Amino acid sequence: MEEDREGAPPEASSDKPRSKRRAKDAPARQRPGRPTGTGRSTPPEIDPAALIFGLHAAAFALDNPNRRIKAIHVTENAERRLGDAVDRHRQLVVRASPRELDRRLGPDTVHQGVVLDVEPLEPESLASLTASAREKATPIIILDQVTDPHNVGAVLRSAAVFGAAGIVMTHRHSPPLGGALAKAASGALELTPVCLVRNLADAIAYNNHDVDDGIRAGLVTIEALTEVRLFRRYHDAVLARYPGIGPRRLVHETARRMINDVVTDLVEETRRRLAAAAPASIEEVRAHEGPLVAFSEAGAEEHLELKRFLRARVYEHERVKGMREGAVRTLKELFEAFFTDVDLMPPEHRDTALRLESQSGPAGRARAVADYVAGMTDRYAFLEHERVFRPVSGTA
Repeated sequence: MEEDREGAPPEASSDKPRSKRRAKDAPARQRPGRPTGTGRSTPPEIDPAALIFGLHAAAFALDNPNRRIKAIHVTENAERRLGDAVDRHRQLVVRASPRELDRRLGPDTVHQGVVLDVEPLEPESLASLTASAREKATPIIILDQVTDPHNVGAVLRSAAVFGAAGIVMTHRHSPPLGGALAKAASGALELTPVCLVRNLADAIAYNNHDVDDGIRAGLVTIEALTEVRLFRRYHDAVLARYPGIGPRRLVHETARRMINDVVTDLVEETRRRLAAAAPASIEEVRAHEGPLVAFSEAGAEEHLELKRFLRARVYEHERVKGMREGAVRTLKELFEAFFTDVDLMPPEHRDTALRLESQSGPAGRARAVADYVAGMTDRYAFLEHERVFRPVSGTA
């Protein structure tokens, strides 16, 4: 049975809601929309970016000269299947049984008999990624808050097949670059450069997506948005080029041009500041008096005008306030329910809560519950609230 388990095919990923409540003695089921990590049952104390498991992911990692391998935990069967890839790192091999790997990753993680302890790959810089894209005339794929590691893995596979220059993701709201993502990517993580970006990119994405969301939700109109200079400039340009364009297409084309404008302003102003400061080391960058990555004065003024408009007309809208209050109530009730009965949480989070409670008392228990709730997507939080507070008895 262990050899069959070792060679099992990758587990399918689905966001389809499952049954809301199971009988007390029924076997455990997969929960929808679980917080991201190395896999469904990976212990939370393991850094997902420090693990690679699965035959294809391991083979490509072992062949990647830029990937530092620290240990290869492998079964006899998987070692035969990996062949030369393992032979090149013979001194790092640690023979393991499928059961031992199950204990490390959790019994529901499909490791296929191999787990690598690795150093995370160095992220690509945005400058080198854009230079490569320009030189090779290949696209860059930008992912905004795509948190499911299986989805990101699938995008990486497609990017590798079609020769994309690389992928840009945010530091926050993205899955770790290892574990379940690496396995879903089937080796493409080792082939496709990944750039992680921070605050300014988040601000650009949030503002322009919130314009679209606000219109679609009926919180704000296109006419009202023309009060904002940045929106009005590209709204008028799109109408001039495409007379009679429909409202959905108008918003899309306007937002696309707005993003290009803001990103271009950011890149050009950053280049100007870097040329003026000419830092020779990362220490000089950190010691610089002001930010080296920034908008121009005019760009920052327009960016701030859009943010103020969105705050006044969208974020503080009465309907949004009502939804916000509902979300706060949902999270509060989830925390209280899980703190009262840790058995309502998935086994690995329950076990962490009990372990921390034994070490630090109620504060440790609260820390584990808070970490579990904080890792939820919006959809998963509402599904968990429905499961806990509105269970469905019997079968459909």
